[in-house]
Amino acid sequence: MNKITCTIVLLSFLQFGFSQTDSDYEKIIATISNGYNIKDANKIFDIFSAELQSTFTLDKVKNFITDNQNSKGAMGESVFLLEEDGNRRYLAEFDNASSVLILGLNSDNKIKIFALEEY
Repeated sequence: MNKITCTIVLLSFLQFGFSQTDSDYEKIIATISNGYNIKDANKIFDIFSAELQSTFTLDKVKNFITDNQNSKGAMGESVFLLEEDGNRRYLAEFDNASSVLILGLNSDNKIKIFALEEY
């Protein structure tokens, strides 16, 4: 019984040790916001995981920035809403709109999930 309890406690600590923190997400959002506002697609693309880079190419990031800046304007503050399925949702304020920014980070703090939905 003691071995099982110790194993469960150890596994719980390992989970917390590999989990991303609020600070990790705040840094990622700051990088996204800065790259978005100065129209630097490379800055955003560089923090994508290899898997995400293979589907969300640099050209797609450039188009994403251009299209969203034309309709929504510059990105302002983002506020945490909730965590769902291991991904975090933030309310992102833009000059002309509000949207939900969905982020998921891998164990290397690279973005594995990136989406922007209408609010």
